[in-house]
Amino acid sequence: VDYNLYKKRYSAGSFVVMGANNNTSKMNYFVILKPTNTEEVPLSESPSGLTGELTEDASISLNWASVSASEAYLIYRSSSKDPVFRAIASSETAKYKDAVVEKGVIYQYKVSAINAGGESPLSDVVEVFTFDSTKPLPPVPLGLNVVETKSIKVKLDWTPVDDAISYSILRATEKYGTYKKIGSTSTAEYTDTTVIPSTTYYYKVTTTGIGGESEKSASVTTTTKSPVNLPEVPTGLASGKVT
Repeated sequence: VDYNLYKKRYSAGSFVVMGANNNTSKMNYFVILKPTNTEEVPLSESPSGLTGELTEDASISLNWASVSASEAYLIYRSSSKDPVFRAIASSETAKYKDAVVEKGVIYQYKVSAINAGGESPLSDVVEVFTFDSTKPLPPVPLGLNVVETKSIKVKLDWTPVDDAISYSILRATEKYGTYKKIGSTSTAEYTDTTVIPSTTYYYKVTTTGIGGESEKSASVTTTTKSPVNLPEVPTGLASGKVT
């Protein structure tokens, strides 16, 4: 696969935000990729069976099923410290080893297949948590509180935990039901924008740190408000006399 690489120059002293680098010596740079063969269509099949695991050398090993006719793969990553998925590498085989990871951080990965016509849809997400088992678990978050409840969002906060790297937010529709992770944050607050009106939700939070993930906090509950009634669409619109 051939790529056209574009570079933009900035004058000295310019302030340019390139993206978070998770406190490493490497920075995210952005390139524009153009298909080298406009007559060839991109692959319609996304990579399947994506798995990830933490290796003994503290790297993350990714594997997935090969896509027929693919010439390479792009690996995308987000994390509990940087929630935006960014392309971090490419691979000519259906595997990749991410050695630039930080202990105590939760990473999410997606993969796409590419050919001369472009890029396939992204794969499903796989999540891998890096930690040091010789270190103690972080404390459970305290003071979980519902700050604000509206029809389409719920805002939470809690007491910050010393040395916490991030927090995971879990939600259920019953107090003793199954709590599923809905997001993560590096600060002691979170806004859930995936709720629906007139619905009761229960929340818990965990702390993630170098030593792993804490036990779940005590739960809090709230019921979202009724849906907002939007005004009706105007009818009978007609043109007047043109002069």
